[in-house]
Amino acid sequence: TWMRAGGLLLFIGILVFALLMQAFQVLSLFWLSRWGTISLRKSEDSGSGLSSQKNLEYLNIYAVLGALALSCYAVRALLQANHRMRLSIVLHEELLSSVLSCPVGFFDITPIGRILSRFSQDMTVIDQELSMTAIQLINALTQCFAAVCAVAVVTKGTFLLLVIPITYFYNWIQKVYRATNTAVARCESVSRSPIYTDFNQ
Repeated sequence: TWMRAGGLLLFIGILVFALLMQAFQVLSLFWLSRWGTISLRKSEDSGSGLSSQKNLEYLNIYAVLGALALSCYAVRALLQANHRMRLSIVLHEELLSSVLSCPVGFFDITPIGRILSRFSQDMTVIDQELSMTAIQLINALTQCFAAVCAVAVVTKGTFLLLVIPITYFYNWIQKVYRATNTAVARCESVSRSPIYTDFNQ
């Protein structure tokens, strides 16, 4: 729902540019490593390092990779801002429309504090906390993916054998945490409703 409200294409664009940014960062690190290795080998073989012309070539490619990573970061940030703005407007309009189309009996049995809580606290959570958490999740996923790829390349694929048990263990911890966290969040939301009702009265 969160992805669709902000626009699925925008969200896919955020993922693509986040992956590209990580790819360029990892490539720049590999390039730096290659540059150092070649320079060290040349100094060991001939007693002198790379020429200034060759160093400049390596430096230019390293700078281009860094600039591409920075450009991907900027585009991703613009797409994220657009996505957050659109999802906030769409979800607020859907919430308002569903509340206004409720029968009168709904307002007789539902405390006004609960309705106010949806429009204030819950919309704040969606606009700020959920969006920031989603962005952090995307960052963490792309960084983990880039790190796994980099380690797999360096270890020639032997590290991938450990990924399966680690993923299973992490998934089990996530299930336990998510169930507990959802129950706590629901209790907090319900306990806030009487405060808004008392305030309104």
